[in-house]
Amino acid sequence: MSVIQQVALAPRLNYSKQLLRDVMDTLQRCGIDAEKDGDTKYSLIKRQYTIMFCMEALAKVRQALESIRGMDQIPNNVPPTIGVLRAVGVQLSSEFPHCNNTLCELAVHLGSVSMDSALLRRIDIKYSGTRSEDMIKKSRMMAEKKIRKLYPNFTTIPQ
Repeated sequence: MSVIQQVALAPRLNYSKQLLRDVMDTLQRCGIDAEKDGDTKYSLIKRQYTIMFCMEALAKVRQALESIRGMDQIPNNVPPTIGVLRAVGVQLSSEFPHCNNTLCELAVHLGSVSMDSALLRRIDIKYSGTRSEDMIKKSRMMAEKKIRKLYPNFTTIPQ
């Protein structure tokens, strides 16, 4: 990519990384130990699972974004993250609406970065759906593993 193309995409990618950090910081501050009045054991575990899953998924998105060393890597690394961000946003919509709004903004923003990059490079980005699915599956498995470690006698993991 030319310097002009990199100048157009690099600041937008950095802004995207900052939005992601903001959401992860918010979830980290809320923590998995925060109980609400009237929580049942099941609702507490469900909330903890949701936060763990979301943190795992967002860590994978962060890893994908941080692995970009050149603007030519955007079309391969960014599109799979968009589906993950949407899935996480849905999970957070009731408990953390602000995070959901930020993730929606981030998904749209990364979508425009991906499309601009792909158009500049004329790259086909169809395969990103399977990579998104894989990131989500791995995040669910990690969250389930952590919940099972916290609650070894709890048989049903809420999702």
